[in-house]
Amino acid sequence: MDNIAIFTMCKNEKYLFPVWYKYYSKYIPKNNIFVLDHESTDNSIRHGNNINNLTTMNKFKYDEKWRRMIIQNFRDQLYNIGYKVVIFTDTDEIICPNPSKYKDLKEYLINFLKSNQSFVNCIGHEVYAYKDEPLIHWNQKILRQRRIWYKNWMYNKPLIAKDTDKFEWSLGFHKRTDGKYNGDKDLLLIHLKRIDYISALKKFIENNKLKFNPGQNKDIGFYYSTIDLFDDNWNEYKTSNKKLEQIPDKYRCVV
Repeated sequence: MDNIAIFTMCKNEKYLFPVWYKYYSKYIPKNNIFVLDHESTDNSIRHGNNINNLTTMNKFKYDEKWRRMIIQNFRDQLYNIGYKVVIFTDTDEIICPNPSKYKDLKEYLINFLKSNQSFVNCIGHEVYAYKDEPLIHWNQKILRQRRIWYKNWMYNKPLIAKDTDKFEWSLGFHKRTDGKYNGDKDLLLIHLKRIDYISALKKFIENNKLKFNPGQNKDIGFYYSTIDLFDDNWNEYKTSNKKLEQIPDKYRCVV
């Protein structure tokens, strides 16, 4: 596993970063875990050990083009220093192989490294909490505290790739700009954005104060603009014909 690295970019993620780090550090050596810290002020990244922290600066606090450039360049730097496989995820994204087929993420990555595949798309599953559900206890298994999720094709992301395939991401990292797709039904991306309404609302209020790049497409990050749009986005499954499903027991102990 010494030639496999993972990294994320975060800003004031006191709830999600500890979950992210605890999960991935079980399967990837701690010295191969990198964090691009975007001027956090809440000391949230203290929860990790031996993390390679890099401070990234930008005059705009919400700028997806800048974010893609920084992340893509950093991914390529990791390839250039010898990593054969690099994974990028946001802090609310947990990549989990099917427990019925793989022992864990480590086994999946070793198999991927040996395969002739150059990249893989995860299959997105959105954990959903109703507004009146109890608050998440973040120091406990969080998926055991929620019952439902739904398939969300927006998170069928290409997040794992080899050094032989330095592709370009679209804004938001949802797909490749060349349109290539290699979905694996046994590799889930468990998206935690909607796992807790109150903590997400607090994050929305914080993000709503950010200075957006005026040259950025107005539809990018639109749900940070008003509380009504936040609520509409929270319940987007209702208007996009997504079916709520029970989270299978085999996934509820993952994080």
